[in-house]
Amino acid sequence: MSRSKHYLLVGVGIVAVFATSALMNTRPAAAQNKDASKDAFQTTVTLTATSGVQMTGNFIVPAGKRLVIEHVTAGFSVGVGEKAALDMHTSLDGTTRFHFFVTTPQGTFTAGASSYDVFRVSQPTRIYADGGTPVSFISWRNSSTSGFAMVSVVTVSGTLTNL
Repeated sequence: MSRSKHYLLVGVGIVAVFATSALMNTRPAAAQNKDASKDAFQTTVTLTATSGVQMTGNFIVPAGKRLVIEHVTAGFSVGVGEKAALDMHTSLDGTTRFHFFVTTPQGTFTAGASSYDVFRVSQPTRIYADGGTPVSFISWRNSSTSGFAMVSVVTVSGTLTNL
């Protein structure tokens, strides 16, 4: 093979390596063209009740923004034989809306001398809440006779958009 063909093949090989490397390091188009008016949002609210059947908690949506809730996940620990439920309240254009989530039993667990039932929620959504308003949670159980303290942890993920 002549020397010029050899250099040509080496040059083509180097260009191919750099082109492949550049393609592998390129971020997806969605990441490159990020909408500056949207910001990722995530928060967790923990609710605890030693007695009673209902607990409440909330967070406030930042002023000047609208929250688009895209996913809600929650976990509940209740006394053995008790059931758990989760409601969420949001406000959009001055009107409060109620949202209800399906809880799925995970079974009975034991830690030390205590046994308890666990429920989970994992729900994709598209729910809106205006800036300056609370996103409120009500966690329910059907009984409080077990004496077990109910614990609920709720995490909301989504985006904040400018109003």
